[in-house]
Amino acid sequence: MRRQVMNSGAKPTATPSTIIAPISGLNIRDPLANMQSRYALVLDNFFPRASDLQLRKGYVLYSSCYDIDHKDRPPFVRLLSYAPATSTGNCLFAVSDEGFIKLDTNKHTTPIVKIDSPATNGLWQSVNFSNAGGDWLWCCCGDGVNKARVYDGTKWTILDSASTPALDYSTEWVDVCSFKRRLWLARKNSDVLYYLDVLAIAGTEKDKTLYSLPLGSLWNRGGSIIKIMNLTLDAGSGADDYLCIFSTEGQVAVYKGSNPNNDNDWGMVGIYDIPKPLSANCFIKYGGDIVLMTENGLLAFSEMFQTIEIKHSIMSSAIIHNAWLETVERLRLIGKEKGLTLQQIGRYCSLCLYGEQNMLICSFLHDIKTDEDTGEPRYIYIQYVLNTESRAWCRFKDLHMSAFTNHRDSVYCVSDRYFYKFWEGYTDNKSLITAIMKTAYFFPSGRGTNSRITLIRPTFQTQVVNVKYSLVIDSDYKELQRLKTPKTITNMRPLGIWDDALWDEAYWVGEPRVSQDWTTISHYIGKSMSLRLKLASRGQEVLLVGFDLITQSGGMI
Repeated sequence: MRRQVMNSGAKPTATPSTIIAPISGLNIRDPLANMQSRYALVLDNFFPRASDLQLRKGYVLYSSCYDIDHKDRPPFVRLLSYAPATSTGNCLFAVSDEGFIKLDTNKHTTPIVKIDSPATNGLWQSVNFSNAGGDWLWCCCGDGVNKARVYDGTKWTILDSASTPALDYSTEWVDVCSFKRRLWLARKNSDVLYYLDVLAIAGTEKDKTLYSLPLGSLWNRGGSIIKIMNLTLDAGSGADDYLCIFSTEGQVAVYKGSNPNNDNDWGMVGIYDIPKPLSANCFIKYGGDIVLMTENGLLAFSEMFQTIEIKHSIMSSAIIHNAWLETVERLRLIGKEKGLTLQQIGRYCSLCLYGEQNMLICSFLHDIKTDEDTGEPRYIYIQYVLNTESRAWCRFKDLHMSAFTNHRDSVYCVSDRYFYKFWEGYTDNKSLITAIMKTAYFFPSGRGTNSRITLIRPTFQTQVVNVKYSLVIDSDYKELQRLKTPKTITNMRPLGIWDDALWDEAYWVGEPRVSQDWTTISHYIGKSMSLRLKLASRGQEVLLVGFDLITQSGGMI
């Protein structure tokens, strides 16, 4: 290939400039030539914040859950949180096809409660509910085998036709929701909604304590109930509460009122069409809103209510739409190989809100590989993550977690047979975290003018003495170089020097540091440029602020 050189007839000019880190996040939507410089074309394991990119934090082992050979135990597929009205008794349960494991620092020889048979759908759903009898974690699976059950902070109790109180269709409940002091239930493969008496945890049709509300005539797409949730919005005169019933085919029936047995205190608001939900695991409350993962992107359901002022809505996933569709199609193909529908394989996807970090985690199953040593399947996941404050997206990789949940202002996750605390420390259980970023293309010397970057200096804020990274430049929309293994850069200096002097020639405790020396890198001449950076953690926080550049502009031969 002929190397491009600057035209000797035009005198090059050296110009300093600064490129801020792509804090607006991942952009798969806009054309390369028109994308604003604050966006990124690749943003893996960086979390975009208001003024910098934060190297993704890691996770630490909290419990191995079992004290016997893990290889003989089924992996976990769900995390259920028991959060009683009282301040005591909070706990988490990991659910596998074997049973419920109470997650704490202790190991368990057997599940705290064994399930009747390996669950065929893995969609254990739960709700916290309180009445005069106590604080309950109400759980159901709906696979036709495993019965509904409740946890009272001490023990588990099966709910069925022989229990006190009794419950009909114990093995058929696929979802449960609390609304206006009632429990609302959905049956397997059914378009009939059921509800109990006020503050009741069970009921039967014979005793007229279990009531039904058919919905089939309202849904012209067919399908069955996949999820029941409550929605709270500000209608201008105060908060209004709605009961939302989602179908497998992407329709939602919305009701308002308190007593479905009284026509004067209960009524339908409307039927709404949405893309099909990925699974029952892909719903979450966001403020008063309902957010869900669908085949066509992330949806804030309040946006369906065009005439109601939205206070807690979030932006859609339109800016990463193509990447979302590709991920869903990959999930669909995995399901096809396993003989499962998209919603059945969707059991391995999940949605988690980490409000303390302004983070919404959309986790997808990405691949299933066979372990060469054990012959067991290895589940590979990726996460598309939204900063709910700035509306910026990024992608997390190497987080092979089957489920995330927010519990007591922290996020926990499970991977196969291990239980971790997430966003803790700066390694993945002692393994280094590697992040990759590629900026949008920019025009150093203006559109239509050739230039080359001769010197570059990334700006990091960190407490470590060195940063391990590699950096290349792409020009004219071509990736001409490969990102090599990051090298350790040790020339770190304090970020700011008071009166241009080092006090006792030493760093202050807790003072951020930055690489101050300019670096010459391999480069090509072009009209448009993009910066690609690979960064590896060193066990400490690293923030990428931006880049200082020295650019030469001129003609070409």
